[in-house]
Amino acid sequence: MLEIEEGLLRETQARQGDDGSHGLGAETAGLFAEIRPRIELAAGEQLFLQGNRSDHLIFLVAGRLRATVTDRNQANRVVSRFLPGAIVGEIAYYAGVDRTATLTAETDSTALRIDTSALVLMEREDAQAAAQFHRTLASVLAQRLLTTTRLLSDAEL
Repeated sequence: MLEIEEGLLRETQARQGDDGSHGLGAETAGLFAEIRPRIELAAGEQLFLQGNRSDHLIFLVAGRLRATVTDRNQANRVVSRFLPGAIVGEIAYYAGVDRTATLTAETDSTALRIDTSALVLMEREDAQAAAQFHRTLASVLAQRLLTTTRLLSDAEL
């Protein structure tokens, strides 16, 4: 099963292209690199916890992250893994709800913290880049909803 997951992650990364923008568009990715400090994470370090309040998104620059959910039986289940270029934390951020999962670095990782002030600054300084970012996030959310819907359908739920 792990081999299948690894293959799917590599395919997704290959589709993102090699311009260094990870699907955000070079201008948008560049803006974030300029206005946000990088977060360096050691393998095993938690970035945020399920149930905590949300005030930012994470853009993974390097490394690998794992999202886990604690179910009603208190079992931790891996629900997703992320490679460079992934944007995570968007559900809680945009919906204004508590974090839906715990995010942990599987390897030493580098990420950008994108909070409300960064988005406001981007909207003020480069409206086109901000619009591109929000379009990209809409696409990410739609793809994740599609994946969840397929999983529920396959599980006959």
